[in-house]
Amino acid sequence: MGHAFSMKDLEPLIREAMEKNFTFTMMPKGTSMLPLIREGLDSVILSPLPEEIKAGDVILYKRENGQFVLHRVMKVTHGSYIMCGDNQVIFEKGILRRNMIALATGMIRENKEITFSENREYSLYTQKILKAKKLKNLLHRIKAVIKKLLRKQK
Repeated sequence: MGHAFSMKDLEPLIREAMEKNFTFTMMPKGTSMLPLIREGLDSVILSPLPEEIKAGDVILYKRENGQFVLHRVMKVTHGSYIMCGDNQVIFEKGILRRNMIALATGMIRENKEITFSENREYSLYTQKILKAKKLKNLLHRIKAVIKKLLRKQK
């Protein structure tokens, strides 16, 4: 069994690996990227950020409050990005490139390395998740507006 390190401890190591154009493999915590990434079972392979970050990319970034997050880019806007975990419905807006640390380019599951750019199943999953999440987010926003209107009527 390996050692558990906090992201605060790992951040300088990850940043150094990215600066040297290396990869860095880690086991993320949490459930926000289910079913793709399973806590305690799967590892992600982090690589330096590409010039162009696009919808569908999975990015490790650091929020302004210091929290580290591994989420998918849902949309690229003017100078910022909209992010969301695969297992979430609320989109996080206003993520800047300066907050981003690395791009997840693959994962290790059951001792098998999966390179995202070379895996057709992953590509199909990404297309499906982007479409489904945009629809779920729209429905979530409509539901919130309806609730707000109903509260005003009371």
